[in-house]
Amino acid sequence: MSKLSNVLAVISVLVLSWQGSPCLAAKDRNNEGNRERIAPWIQERNAATMLDSQGDFAAAIPRYQRALALLPQADVNTVIELKCQIAGDYLRQGDIARARPIVSQILGLAKPRRQEGLLSPDAGLALRSLVEECETGSLGKYRTHAEGLKIFSERMVFAEGICDSVLPEARSPNHIVFVARGYLGFGDQIGALKYIEHAAARVRRGDPDLPALQIKVAALKNFIKQPAALAAVTANLRRTKSYVAVASEIACAQTWATDYPGSRATAEAALKKMEGDKSVSRVEKLNLLQVYLGNLVESGRWVEGEKVALQALVLQPEHEMRFRFMEDLHMCLEKQNKMKEAAQLKKSMPHSKFDFLEDEERSVSDEIERKHSGSKNSR
Repeated sequence: MSKLSNVLAVISVLVLSWQGSPCLAAKDRNNEGNRERIAPWIQERNAATMLDSQGDFAAAIPRYQRALALLPQADVNTVIELKCQIAGDYLRQGDIARARPIVSQILGLAKPRRQEGLLSPDAGLALRSLVEECETGSLGKYRTHAEGLKIFSERMVFAEGICDSVLPEARSPNHIVFVARGYLGFGDQIGALKYIEHAAARVRRGDPDLPALQIKVAALKNFIKQPAALAAVTANLRRTKSYVAVASEIACAQTWATDYPGSRATAEAALKKMEGDKSVSRVEKLNLLQVYLGNLVESGRWVEGEKVALQALVLQPEHEMRFRFMEDLHMCLEKQNKMKEAAQLKKSMPHSKFDFLEDEERSVSDEIERKHSGSKNSR
């Protein structure tokens, strides 16, 4: 169940609790009369929401349907909300066929409301929740890779229809990058590129995250034998950044595009070039090693990953970056069955990346104390 759906479920349960609260009961001295004053459709909706929160989606659907039948049809925004819940519950059960006509009905109602400025915030929230369910919800069980891609693609048709017609603002560069990775996870580079080009056409030109999206698109095109875009992006980046910083960005984009060999080649070329180059800063080296290590871990190259992680830790990365290098090193050791070394490393690791905040606080305190002592001595 999506995060937004969980939020809606909690809100509805709170509403139900408030409407049947002891305060109201004490005021009326009549709990039954209290319940009667709650509109029947609300009672059905709240019951359905409770079932959703328990994961019983099949039982929730008829309760939502009864709520729809009891709801005054002039309340179009609430009709949209309830239909979004029904469609989402069908998707959570893997029933795309039954979800399809519901989504079509939602679009027929929501598009004119949006155009007339009459779409309520709650209806907008329900639509966003449905888009999230389409894009990131469980695909259920599928027998083959091709079947999984087919299910994902069908769900994406629903999400794209809603975004195109009703929620164009839902498409941010970071959101597009995240969703496109779904296609790439199934090895569908062409599908990912088509989705990005379609969705990115509606992104505001001045969006600060757009350049990062363009780099990833160029890396993806390069992976499918369209190298011109990556060459142009690389040349543009080199105007303002060092070759190491550019290599980090390009290699990161190539890893995202699942071009693991290309990403390693980019990182390794820069690592070789910077040997003996004293102009390269420690931070630049660490950033490149982090991207390189991420590629090796995703590719399951544990022996090489161990070497790179140790090389990075010698450079003494700070705080959260040090934690990530140690985590990746721990995984590389475990995957090689180096359990003794992994256990020793685990003991030296903080419990979480946030433990480094305590290190930082101690460093600041020490620095303040040092300055304070220095000022006393100068007197």
